[in-house]
Amino acid sequence: MAKGKNGKSQRLLLYCLLLSGFLLLWCLLTVIIIIAQEKILGSVGLSSQSTDTKNIFYSPNKGVQVVVGHYNGNLPAEQLANLTKEELNANNYNPSTRLGEDGRPVHLALKDELESDKTFGINQFSLWISDRVALNRSCRMCAELNVEARSIHPYTRNFLQEDLEKFVATLPVKVKIIRAKERVGLIRARLMGAAEAEADVLTFLDSHCECTEGWLEPLLTRIKENRKAVVCPIIDVINDRTFAYQKGVELFRGGFNWNLSFRWYAVPSKLSKQRVLNPTAPIDSPTMAGGLFSMDRKYFEELGTYDSGMDVWGGENIELSFRIWQCGGRVEILPCSHVGHIFRKASPHDFPKGSSSGKVLNGNLVRVSEVWMDEWKYLFYKISPQAASMTKTIDVSDRIELRKRLACKDFGWYLENVWPEHFLPHPTLCLDGLVIAPPKTA
Repeated sequence: MAKGKNGKSQRLLLYCLLLSGFLLLWCLLTVIIIIAQEKILGSVGLSSQSTDTKNIFYSPNKGVQVVVGHYNGNLPAEQLANLTKEELNANNYNPSTRLGEDGRPVHLALKDELESDKTFGINQFSLWISDRVALNRSCRMCAELNVEARSIHPYTRNFLQEDLEKFVATLPVKVKIIRAKERVGLIRARLMGAAEAEADVLTFLDSHCECTEGWLEPLLTRIKENRKAVVCPIIDVINDRTFAYQKGVELFRGGFNWNLSFRWYAVPSKLSKQRVLNPTAPIDSPTMAGGLFSMDRKYFEELGTYDSGMDVWGGENIELSFRIWQCGGRVEILPCSHVGHIFRKASPHDFPKGSSSGKVLNGNLVRVSEVWMDEWKYLFYKISPQAASMTKTIDVSDRIELRKRLACKDFGWYLENVWPEHFLPHPTLCLDGLVIAPPKTA
């Protein structure tokens, strides 16, 4: 008995030592990663901005960060909390040639950080830093920020009126501001911009983007090669609090989950191996993120533009991706084009009165599933009962006619040929007892 107890005690001691060793190793690796990241990105406090930046070196194989933004709803404690009308209307744009240069983070003193936090909820990124980083700041990967178009909806903030008109008039590129008479949401705002456009190519960019040197040429070149190619840049990451610019991952492409939410997935190993011989070749993407892409203007119109029946935002990127692929086009990501994007953790905007984020988003996704997903739509409805309850109230007859007119392929073809690595079950099968085939009628 004594030997048995001693054996158990020794094993327990050994397990404890192994666990302690693992925790020690994990802590050590964490410290090493933090130190390495600091060396790669640099420490850019306000007191040290005047240091010489000529010796900064950036390796494209380092500092890679993957960020997936998810809509979590508004943050009531931050959104416009305790802000006076004067603070809300203040135009504090006063760029410094020192802050954020080379895409480095801006670290604030405690006093300034408190001021930054106070207005963070207005746009869900640091306005304090945004107002002080130069419009054409240098980046380790880019030379200047190109701004060709912005859509501004009417707002009570005065500096978005005459002050904005005067400012854009000083820019070296032609900028046309288009104003809606009422709030229309992202989808219809983009339709307004597309209707005004006269060039051969449309480029859609979120407002919180920063373009690198040479970002546009690869997109235009590919569209010239194939007018039915809808092309997207690699999306780099701009930190929402420090405005640090970090290189995005090039071997990822878009997909979606059972909730029809956009997700990034690694390029399959087979395709990765094929790309070794031509790493700059376009990456076929089953879906696109939707915030940043270029498209032949006439092809955009031929394909049916955006679905104007969709409200505010959400699902429009999935719908357009399905339509492009199923109707003879292709969605591609071009590794030679890079654009920075602030991934906000929450939306700074409320949804229209009488609506909620779930109601708006599911209403949009019903339009996607009813028009493009055929029998696979029942899988989505099993996962999203709110969407299933809305199907009888949403009319998509005009979009179904569009699909017929364009002679588009079915969703089964899309899954088999565009995204064969998908994880969606066949609609005639069962999943954990949930029958996803359409209900039988008497």
